[in-house]
Amino acid sequence: MTWALVMTAVGIYLSIRLEEPFDNLQLHNSLKVLILLAFIGTTATYLGFSFHVLDNSFYVKGG
Repeated sequence: MTWALVMTAVGIYLSIRLEEPFDNLQLHNSLKVLILLAFIGTTATYLGFSFHVLDNSFYVKGG
C-alpha cells in the first residue's frame, strides 16, 4: 500500500511538472488517438478491478 501511495504521489508530481512543456507541443492526430486509446484502456482495467476484485487471481495452487 505504501508503494502505491508513493507512486501515485510521483505520478501527480510529474503530471503537474510536465504539463507546461507539453502544453505547446503539436502532436499528430494518430498519436492523439493512441494516447486516448491507452487512457480508455487503463481506465477500463482500473474500473474492472475496482468493481470486481478477483479472489486469488495471481496465486497458482500446486498439485
